[in-house]
Amino acid sequence: MLLHGITGSGKTLIYFKKIQNFLEKGYQVLVLLPEIALTNQIKERFKEYFGNYPALWHSEISEKDKRLIWHGIASHKINLVLGARSSLFLPFKRLGLIIIDEEHDQSYKQEDQIIYNARDMAVLMASIKKISVILVSATPSIETYYNTVNKKFFYISLDKRYGDAQLPEIKFVDLKKNSPLKSKFISPSIIPELKSILDKGNQILFFLNRRGYSTFVICSKCGYRFNCPHCSVSLIYHKETNKLICHYCDHEASLERKCKNENNCKFFFYGLGVEKIFEEVKEIFPDKKIELFSSDFIHNDDNTKKIFENIHNGKINIIVGTQLISKGFHFPKLNCIVIVNSDMNFLGNDIRSSEKTYQLMNQLSGRAGREVKNSTVYLQTYEPENQTLKSICDHNILAFYENEIAFREKSNLPPFTKLIAFIVSGKNRFDVDEFARILKNQIPKMKDALLLGPVSASISLIKGKYRSRLLLKYPQEAFPQKFLKNWLKTIKINKNISLTVDVDPINFK
Repeated sequence: MLLHGITGSGKTLIYFKKIQNFLEKGYQVLVLLPEIALTNQIKERFKEYFGNYPALWHSEISEKDKRLIWHGIASHKINLVLGARSSLFLPFKRLGLIIIDEEHDQSYKQEDQIIYNARDMAVLMASIKKISVILVSATPSIETYYNTVNKKFFYISLDKRYGDAQLPEIKFVDLKKNSPLKSKFISPSIIPELKSILDKGNQILFFLNRRGYSTFVICSKCGYRFNCPHCSVSLIYHKETNKLICHYCDHEASLERKCKNENNCKFFFYGLGVEKIFEEVKEIFPDKKIELFSSDFIHNDDNTKKIFENIHNGKINIIVGTQLISKGFHFPKLNCIVIVNSDMNFLGNDIRSSEKTYQLMNQLSGRAGREVKNSTVYLQTYEPENQTLKSICDHNILAFYENEIAFREKSNLPPFTKLIAFIVSGKNRFDVDEFARILKNQIPKMKDALLLGPVSASISLIKGKYRSRLLLKYPQEAFPQKFLKNWLKTIKINKNISLTVDVDPINFK
């Protein structure tokens, strides 16, 4: 079943009632969450409703606690578990219900070591064991929504917010007409309105989904640019720590460097990161308490809890945050959101870019106006005519899904076809390219299937390994996994080459 409700419509209360029904019947219940950071806030809501905390299961739980939880579940002494994707493998004895909250979230897909999608595995497990599963989202994935259209899933829709809460008004800020000042990124046209909102005691969130301060650093004298030696990406400058960091392999470098004339390089900082927005916001509102909310600054449970308390109690006036802030948090005084660059997420070669952008911005907009009226979301954009942005602005959820499904059907993309990615990697570029070509030539022909590639991955080098990709596109009704598995057993793979097979890939980097 898909429980599709707009943000703030009471989806959590509805599935709490369902959980209570199953617990009273003696069943065990698993609630999956996509992010560890969400468990700290939502566990308090479990405590308020059920009278005690659920068992928490994620990667930061101690080994001792994991053993206690494991035995408690196996002996049926623990009946309610709140966990990340790995909690799916716990030894439940009488599991009756699985809740998959924020079912659209990409974090349910594990993309290293054993590759799997916890959402899809939960649905499969529920089908095999004949138990109930409820997928919950304000912005369900296209695949899940399409499963309701073709009657594979039941569908429940909530189109109003809980109580008398109102949806925020969404306004476009056309940056072609109201451009920011030189070297700035916030349009001056909205600053008077933002000051008025703050004067009324409300909170504002500035959002940019990019960590760090600057996306690349270059010397104006010698032209040197800081790139990662292990990955084909620029190093990201983090001003708070004065370090250059690769977000793929965690390589760090110092900003100090001798130029061609033995003097220090003169660096210019290009590109936009959330720390740069934080700096600009401090200049605009020097007398306000401002908090930077990013994974680089959320280090432990105590630190996170303190930040949440300060935001919840109104001790923080302005939040500057990345995608982490968009996922399920409830801030009662948050009245306004400024999405600094609404166009950024449409860039790249991802077939799901529109879907992901819609989900992110819709979820983000849902953080505003949960307990205050007349809330506003500003979308700063150079493309106000973009159809996805218009769907968000009009609060027209079904229009986006209908348009996107029609586009996917016309383009023969998921959910109307399925994809399997083959990623070849190794330390020698020639060996990688050669094996990718061999793989393409040897793969058996399949009816109505199309093999694309090989091509260098969009990020061709990660952690010192070159990467090449092939993509198999096949009909929805076909199930080639077993066939391909048997074929792959016959392929001789050299020790210096790695082959990764990703069924239903989410990312294409």
